Amino acid sequence: MRSSLSRLGTMIIVALFVAVACSSSATPAPVASPTPATSPTLPSPATTAPPTSPTPATSPTPTPASTTPALTMWRRVDDAPDALAVASTGSGWVSVGSVRVAQRMPAAWTSPDGVSWTQASMVPLPEGAQYGEMFAVTGGPQGLVAIGSEGRSDGREHGVVWRSRDGEAWEIIGSGDLFDLGECIEGCASLSSVGAGPAGIVVTGNRVVKVKESEALVEWDVWFSPDGGAWTRLQLPTPKGSPAAHASEVAVAATLDGFVTIGWLDGGYTWSSPDGRTWSRPVKLPGGPEALPFDIVVGLGRTVLVGGRCDQDDCVGLAWSQGTDGEWRTAELDSRPQLLALSGSSVVGLGRDAGGLFLLISQDGLVWDKRVLPSDAFPPQTDNLWDIAGAPGSVIVVGEIEEGSGSNVWVSP
Repeated sequence: MRSSLSRLGTMIIVALFVAVACSSSATPAPVASPTPATSPTLPSPATTAPPTSPTPATSPTPTPASTTPALTMWRRVDDAPDALAVASTGSGWVSVGSVRVAQRMPAAWTSPDGVSWTQASMVPLPEGAQYGEMFAVTGGPQGLVAIGSEGRSDGREHGVVWRSRDGEAWEIIGSGDLFDLGECIEGCASLSSVGAGPAGIVVTGNRVVKVKESEALVEWDVWFSPDGGAWTRLQLPTPKGSPAAHASEVAVAATLDGFVTIGWLDGGYTWSSPDGRTWSRPVKLPGGPEALPFDIVVGLGRTVLVGGRCDQDDCVGLAWSQGTDGEWRTAELDSRPQLLALSGSSVVGLGRDAGGLFLLISQDGLVWDKRVLPSDAFPPQTDNLWDIAGAPGSVIVVGEIEEGSGSNVWVSP
């Protein structure tokens, strides 16, 4: 089993949905590590805009299936890195995770093809840290930006932000008291998602702000830096009467003109910001009060989300798509993907249902083509899927076959 540093932020996200919303007959959801993108998107609404509940509009005509990538041939990589997340670099791939020395230490690897991986020489930790791990990475104008955690002898957890120009040499650009995530109470708080774009870098995560009788009060925050230098911590606005501690920011994505964050309150919401400092009031997603988003990608002229909705009897998957007109359109899905990536001109969703692991592929975020992943590459007992990343004609998946068995990397084609 991995150290308490790994995946707590993303585990909380999916575990809450499964335990609270889908306690009936839902298939256990894989752990999600959102992979934000930096492709062009929509204008951000004004930061003073009141909350609205957009009305779903009619789905656009689906793109012909001939433009859909194949992604039918898969291989499991031999000697895969012990990775938790992966991202495309344009000329190859980078993955991040940890290696065990005396304790877990942050690590990164690069690959030209997703098959052959080379470990970076060293990923630094802040002074005084005893162990650490990287668990999300994205690309942007600043280079590659990764987030993770470091642990100290006082039992408190701290977030860390790293940057690299090439995936091989890494520097710390965010750490210290501002990233103090609090005491570890039955697990540790963690940073959960990162987006990097022209407006700067936004990190989301949770931190323990109060401990009473061995119970932790967890607050979800946003950290922003225009350039990886000075950082500011803030909270997203919440609807009147909804405490900030009840807002769970699931993922963030950078756009050409700001940022979009998705999260949970009394249902799924989005927030937008033109600069990472000022954020709009939350906009409730259509689909009902139990509709919760899991992941977000931005690109191809739209913002696409996937998630799900459960009642006492059944759970359904949901997809949301917002185009240049600013309207959210929604579609119900037979399966519930938890992870998203862009691959060329397609959005690719990854998930698991009673039939096994699957991909959903779409050009518009509403009409999806489902493909069951081959069992010769993905054994039926494959337990956790942590991340997915795409490039034109290629997709990489990171996860593990059985709990505690170690990381695996799958690549297509």
